[in-house]
Amino acid sequence: MAAPGPARATFSEFSPLFDADGLRFDVSGMGGTQDSWGQEAAVTVLHEGFSLSLAEFTYDTDGFAPNNDLRHELFGARATIAATPWLTLYGEYRNRRTEGRDLTLDFDGNATPGFRQKFTREFGRFGAHAAIGPDTDLLGVMTIGELAATNALSFPGYALTNTVVDETADGQVQFMHRRGNCVLTLGGAFATTDFTTTSVEVVEAIPPFLPRTEDIRRTDRKATQGPLYAYLVTRAPRDVEWTFGLSLDTVDIEGSGGYSRTEASPKFGVRFALTDAITLRAAYTRTLKPRIVTDERLEPTSVAGFNQFFDAPNGTTVDRIYADKTFAKHWSLALEGRYEQSTSDFDFDLDSFSVASARATLSYFDPAGWFVSGYVEPVWHDYEDDGDNGS
Repeated sequence: MAAPGPARATFSEFSPLFDADGLRFDVSGMGGTQDSWGQEAAVTVLHEGFSLSLAEFTYDTDGFAPNNDLRHELFGARATIAATPWLTLYGEYRNRRTEGRDLTLDFDGNATPGFRQKFTREFGRFGAHAAIGPDTDLLGVMTIGELAATNALSFPGYALTNTVVDETADGQVQFMHRRGNCVLTLGGAFATTDFTTTSVEVVEAIPPFLPRTEDIRRTDRKATQGPLYAYLVTRAPRDVEWTFGLSLDTVDIEGSGGYSRTEASPKFGVRFALTDAITLRAAYTRTLKPRIVTDERLEPTSVAGFNQFFDAPNGTTVDRIYADKTFAKHWSLALEGRYEQSTSDFDFDLDSFSVASARATLSYFDPAGWFVSGYVEPVWHDYEDDGDNGS
């Protein structure tokens, strides 16, 4: 339902409907086979220094196999207000509920009978942006939320339910100062998460041979994490942009299966505009993957235009090296090299691994508006599995 239409401007399309003060309504819907239907509605108010947005989304389907139904319900609200010429306040609330049965695709058209899963997430966020000087900004955001995920399997005489509940509080702050060709960014975050895992197994009685049994197991753990970081972006000479960064990443999980890691993670990047049509880029980043507390972060997510944060097992350290060259007009060629090395304190079957790849992408931009792109990417893997090597 994210396709462009009258309610959404397409790429490079100008639409004054998104800029004007006033009240705006957007409503859309869809329907299909397997009793599939969905709808979304949003109302937006924009008046001078105040904005408010309320939106909801619902999607329901029976799926294309037995026991394959799915239902999404989402609601969100956002508000911003320019309290003073130098202070802007921000608030947000989100609620998501997803419930369904077996969504696994085994390519046989069948789903596991008696299996059901449920996911709920609710959080509120408050933030502020203070322009404390013409070249200096201070940002802060606080998030409090709860996430719950349940998987249940049942059939006559037996039931097994696993539930994970996370309760999180996350605070972030960032200071940014610009002077001449330099931009300095300093910041940090601190998050605490209490997460509980509960497993309930019930075996019904078989009179007179076996009595009814119920086995309940519960694990409580607490996670704290918080990076401190500094980034400096400068131009010297004018056509060369340098990025220097360093973060001190800490992850500490108490309880069963816990671990503790502290890493100094350097970042370096360079962008060199040889001509108006040719740009060279290179970057090195190191990251320590924390538990995902919130979807958004204040820490810069890219170095020299390369993304430094990717999904990985919690507690892994990842090194990445990038380099590419692009030239424009109607053709573009981009070359990228990447190397990742991950190790984890978890007792995974896969203890450590490394991935190396090289990508060449060729693109053509037609003056009439067409865009065609293709790439070749060989990938090499190397891993250690319980003392055994593989590739």
